[in-house]
Amino acid sequence: MNTTNIMDSHDDVHIDGLWKKTLSENRNIFHLQEHKMSFDSIIASGKDISVSTQKKTWKELGYNVAGETEALIFVSNISKKRNNYMFQQYSEGFVNNHSVGMQYVKIALAINDEDYPEEKETWNKYINKVANQETAIEKGYFWAVTEAKLIEGSAVVLGSNPITPTLNIEPSTNSDTQKEPLQDNTLKIREVIKNYKFFKS
Repeated sequence: MNTTNIMDSHDDVHIDGLWKKTLSENRNIFHLQEHKMSFDSIIASGKDISVSTQKKTWKELGYNVAGETEALIFVSNISKKRNNYMFQQYSEGFVNNHSVGMQYVKIALAINDEDYPEEKETWNKYINKVANQETAIEKGYFWAVTEAKLIEGSAVVLGSNPITPTLNIEPSTNSDTQKEPLQDNTLKIREVIKNYKFFKS
């Protein structure tokens, strides 16, 4: 659902460990279509989703740069009965970007300027881990997100972080789905997803 250590189009850099607290507390996480909180846009929820973080190299995710990321992984059992349209999109290999609905909890501004000592310290702490350093250096700043609350993850056409692919698609081995032909009715989607944001009101 997310990859850390890359500057996205919101000028954020998600830092390793930002999902640790939310994953220990919140199990009511949704896999949605394009961030729509409606019944017809739910792809999977409840027992049909498993969420975890895993270390991945950038090259494993198709990005030709050295280093690694902490990926937020969704393993979703997707049923035709739940969302036939997205079942087809995934099964045809059309879903290549993902995004998260999240709330910031801890965030710090990093600035590459000695006139801002606190922000420069944050810059120095994280800049060497940023995969697309040249983008951060050109802008001269980024937001370091060290903790966030996860609400949902979505299939999107283009996420603010494009390094969020579907990793693989396979027939489900969930015993609850064995009543129907797996190749036609249920897919297990393992995916890395990231980066739509909204604030607490």
